[in-house]
Amino acid sequence: MKLILGIASSLLAASAMAGQIELKNGDKIGGQLKSVHGEKLVWKADKVGEVTVQKADIQNITLPEPVKLRGYDEPCQLTEFAGGMVRFNCAEEAKEYSLLSLHDVVPFSSYEDSLHSYSGKLTLVGTEKSGNVESSDWLAASQVKLRINDFRHDFELRYTGEYLKVETEEGQAPVRSSVSEYYKGFYGVNWFFKPRWYLLGDLTAEKDDAKQISERYVLGLGSGFQWWESDITALKLEASLLETKEHYDLSAADIALGTEGRKEFSSGRIAVDFRYLFARDIAFFHRSNVSQNLDDSDDWRANADTGLSAPLGFGISASLLMTYDYLNQPQEGVEKSDTTYRVGVTYKW
Repeated sequence: MKLILGIASSLLAASAMAGQIELKNGDKIGGQLKSVHGEKLVWKADKVGEVTVQKADIQNITLPEPVKLRGYDEPCQLTEFAGGMVRFNCAEEAKEYSLLSLHDVVPFSSYEDSLHSYSGKLTLVGTEKSGNVESSDWLAASQVKLRINDFRHDFELRYTGEYLKVETEEGQAPVRSSVSEYYKGFYGVNWFFKPRWYLLGDLTAEKDDAKQISERYVLGLGSGFQWWESDITALKLEASLLETKEHYDLSAADIALGTEGRKEFSSGRIAVDFRYLFARDIAFFHRSNVSQNLDDSDDWRANADTGLSAPLGFGISASLLMTYDYLNQPQEGVEKSDTTYRVGVTYKW
């Protein structure tokens, strides 16, 4: 008798913990939530195992087990689903979100082992010219993204170099002379304190020969809003305050004239990051930002990276990139704007 009661109790407990999703076509699938990310919900069905469902196809959902929402440390219990809106109770506080806007949702009991992801890409672009002009132009860039629970870490290293082969005396080999080099190191961290709101901090170190900047260090602090994010498209906006320190390459004449060799200033920055995936996995991306010196209204800067990529296979894709950089108050003898077009290959993992 005790054995029968024990089995019955176990079955009742399992039934109590079972959830259900109802699709718009009328199908009902019992089971448990595994994860919500992008435009998809992964469901561990009672009979057929793991299935993936598009969020847009869900009519209703029941989740007896509490979940982990991005930006909340406490377990959140789903209380109602109606009209595409999901209502939760998080530490006795009512919250409401669109199902389509929710990302990185997993059962609270397993979130520490579930909310981890790692990705990166390596880009290489190069050109060689020979004949009337012998020169080369190279770009190498690496980006790594690491997500751990409510934190998102971004790392980037970039190098571009332009070289010109200069003719020497007769009988001697041409000398490879550097015309312009650019180095960049970047680290940024985002902390999601709400499902779509996050605080950000980033640090950038650069060297830019074209703009006669021997060293530039930028520290940024601010906040961002993830308007949407899915496997197909994403858009985020950021606003931050920057502290910038620049050191310039000065000629002897500049030094004699008393030109400042360094500059420190505070500025405000607004940034946009957008991506969209077309058919055949052709991807469009655009990243841009504008910063304004808070002490000098005429000192502002804008830059943008815009491009397309198309898969070639084995994680490799062809890429077309346009980079635009505008500095309203450059050093003496330096043009205000630079535009560069590049075609290359990118490896993603």
